[in-house]
Amino acid sequence: MSQEENRSFLKGEKMARIECPKCKSLNVKEVEDKSKVIAYFNHVPVYKKKIVCKDCTYEWYPDEKE
Repeated sequence: MSQEENRSFLKGEKMARIECPKCKSLNVKEVEDKSKVIAYFNHVPVYKKKIVCKDCTYEWYPDEKE
């Protein structure tokens, strides 16, 4: 267990691993979906987040149910 995992475990935090639903890869990144503005803060848009698999390029929103 790494030091970061150990600290999270001691704090009672749950370690979330995001896995691609298509290819089951853990090689994913979170990006802003520039086509989905959810709010404006001081005239600056706040975009919805989506997850993109770096292996198969599948894209999905983390709040969607599979």
